[in-house]
Amino acid sequence: NTEKRLVSLGSAYTGMVPTGMNECRADAYGVGIFQLVLTEFVISKVTFLVMPAVKYLVLHKILKKPFIKAEFEVAKHMVNLLFFQQLCFLSFPFCPFGTMLVLVMMFLGFKIESFVLSTFMCKPLKPWSAKDAANFFVKFYFFTFIVSLIITLFVLGNETFPKACPLQEHMTLANFNG
Repeated sequence: NTEKRLVSLGSAYTGMVPTGMNECRADAYGVGIFQLVLTEFVISKVTFLVMPAVKYLVLHKILKKPFIKAEFEVAKHMVNLLFFQQLCFLSFPFCPFGTMLVLVMMFLGFKIESFVLSTFMCKPLKPWSAKDAANFFVKFYFFTFIVSLIITLFVLGNETFPKACPLQEHMTLANFNG
């Protein structure tokens, strides 16, 4: 353990900070947010794939009842996609390697969703017009990008955010001394 001065919300704290992987708060944040990205991807895609498959197996194969395909909900799936994209935007500055994994996850997500949609779902009864869907998607996508950009700029640029990285600590202390 090494002693470091942490600056948090304008108050000084002198204490023991463990050395190691979590020493840098930005790295710890990057690991945490990317774990959230991975967890969101795995849980949402497994649930999206398993639930209709189990319903099909139980109803059609075991109970011998007709399987009725569920209606595809455009807005719900669009919001889920944009939520995942928001998490990805938040993780990029802190985990740059994650951009390559997100690319693979997006491709796998597309393949999983296209399989589920073609196998277990039917067209919406009240489909959106292409103009309305595109308009909604662009506005909501832009909104999520702006929100993630504001949060990222706040986290990266806030001098009172607790920092334990040597470079960040030096820069923070220099502002108080200068």
